[in-house]
Amino acid sequence: MKRCKTCKHWKRYKDDFDIVYHGKHAGKCDSEKWIENDKCPVDGVRYWDHEDYSAGFETGEDFGCVHWHE
Repeated sequence: MKRCKTCKHWKRYKDDFDIVYHGKHAGKCDSEKWIENDKCPVDGVRYWDHEDYSAGFETGEDFGCVHWHE
């Protein structure tokens, strides 16, 4: 199965602060399918963060998730 750790868009955190803060399993994705505060692509994710520390996201109908099950 395709996972972030083998994707060209994903980079594992290397800075000590980020590793401690986010965990050694975490990294950052630079895919153009992740959109902030714009229209969600049919195969992407739109995310937002509000000043009152409330965050959220929505997905397009063709976005794939490794946690999918029937």
